[in-house]
Amino acid sequence: MSRDIYPALTGASATWQQMNYISNNLANATTNGFKSKRVAFENHRQVPGILGDSFAMLGKEKTDETDGTFQQDGVDTHFAIGGKGYFAVEGAGGEVLLMRSGFFQFDRQGFLVNSQGEKVLAEGGGYIKFLREEPVFNVTKDGRILDDAGGERARFMILHSTDVEPLMGSRYRASQTQDVVDQVEVVQGAIESSNANPFREMVEMMQATRYFESFQKAMATSAELDQKLNQSAKRS
Repeated sequence: MSRDIYPALTGASATWQQMNYISNNLANATTNGFKSKRVAFENHRQVPGILGDSFAMLGKEKTDETDGTFQQDGVDTHFAIGGKGYFAVEGAGGEVLLMRSGFFQFDRQGFLVNSQGEKVLAEGGGYIKFLREEPVFNVTKDGRILDDAGGERARFMILHSTDVEPLMGSRYRASQTQDVVDQVEVVQGAIESSNANPFREMVEMMQATRYFESFQKAMATSAELDQKLNQSAKRS
């Protein structure tokens, strides 16, 4: 097998992985709070020089942190965040998880929770709670939660991380976070849609498909040339 097949093989493998990212973006084009991911190719050279052996691979994935469209629905317990931040909820075992989708509600005890029943965290590590007889509240743009009389009851814990791992239920796990509550804007009565653009994703999928087909043809050509060389060697 000639060495020229390896650049095409690694290129096809990297393109296949890129197509998986694009497919995931497309699948979540209607998922509230979803952030699309992008990847780029990197060339790695094994041997120095212009004609040295090299191979292709994907670089580190990057999350597109641009805001999705805010859809006003008028529900007091629904929230959207403008800027690079996430709501924080308490997962199993007290783990702090991140959520971009503020699709919340009050449980029977008056705690603000997500659809999994996990409590939304307030600044300082407490919970956000209202009694059943006091349902009226307002949230300011800087995340402060006010009761009907204008008194501050709590403030959203809003965190940011550059390295998030997606989980079920529109949640994320992050190894490191930082407090960014003063750098974002909270919008009450709205939900953020996915920032994945289906038209862009379809165009990128078509391009990736063409690249993949080109790499396949290159591998087939390499295999054909190897076969001809072997036949030639047998005749001689």
